Amino acid sequence: MTSTNAFNNILVTYVKPTKKETAFNMGLSLAKTNNAKLSVVEFIPEEQPEFFFFKTKKNKEKENEQKQIVVNALKKFEEKAKQENIPLKTSFKSTESLVDSIIQYVESNKIDLLIVDHPHMTHSEETHYNDVVNTIHDEVNCNMLTLK
Repeated sequence: MTSTNAFNNILVTYVKPTKKETAFNMGLSLAKTNNAKLSVVEFIPEEQPEFFFFKTKKNKEKENEQKQIVVNALKKFEEKAKQENIPLKTSFKSTESLVDSIIQYVESNKIDLLIVDHPHMTHSEETHYNDVVNTIHDEVNCNMLTLK
């Protein structure tokens, strides 16, 4: 028997730590409507250390601060999904290549809908982010929804 649901495996991804829940809320709603699996993965771009061969204390503090923001957001998402009786798989990954990591995750986990958050950024970040989203859109082999 085949499923009549539009989506069976939904991934919500955040490419920059944010406090926005728009993408997660959309994923939660679609997972509930389609009786689908829901995953949230935040990919944290690895930044080049100030000194090429090692991370300074300042680099490590910034990295830990970013991770804490992500962990807190994922805990909040887990609580909300539990209230809605939606099983949720969460994780975060540091990556050198954001696009490759997202595409690899989509392919290896048989994702059929990718929801990407579009956080508020500076003009230079916005230009870079738009390039990243366009590349993902061109290379990913599933449906994709980008939310602002």
